[in-house]
Amino acid sequence: RMKKHGVYTFDFLLDFGSFRDLQRHRDGYCPVPIVDNTFGFHYGYDEEFERILSSEDYENLIREIDQQLFDIEIGLNDNGIETTVLNNQYLYPMGMSCACTVTYSLPQTVYVAELRSNKTVHFTLRPIAQEMGAVLVDNHPNLNLYVDYDEDSFTTKRGSQDITTKV
Repeated sequence: RMKKHGVYTFDFLLDFGSFRDLQRHRDGYCPVPIVDNTFGFHYGYDEEFERILSSEDYENLIREIDQQLFDIEIGLNDNGIETTVLNNQYLYPMGMSCACTVTYSLPQTVYVAELRSNKTVHFTLRPIAQEMGAVLVDNHPNLNLYVDYDEDSFTTKRGSQDITTKV
């Protein structure tokens, strides 16, 4: 009955690893995108690599990534290994940007925006969730939302989160 208050469809680029986090929200439409090199490696990784690596290590890493992408797209065929778009997607790194579409009801959009905007969420997914929250604020100004719009900051909680059985 809450769907009468809105169904939201969002289209965005996101790395495949973070898409998998979004896909776990099963009360919506979240088709699996094709993973390829159409949109390249997610820009956030490039910025992070450049920030934390020496210039030499960064340039070596970029060369290795470019070589891996070349080998997937051209090198396999050049070596007699037949490839297809569907098969190749299993060879790409999870950091590849993918064209994603999700459709959620109002309650599901609230849930995703609140849960995935926290600082413990991966830096590529968090801005998407924050934007979902901003859309909700525009369309439902009286709705109480708990979206974390704070700047990213270091938190040890991110590294300690895990799914475990409680005894």
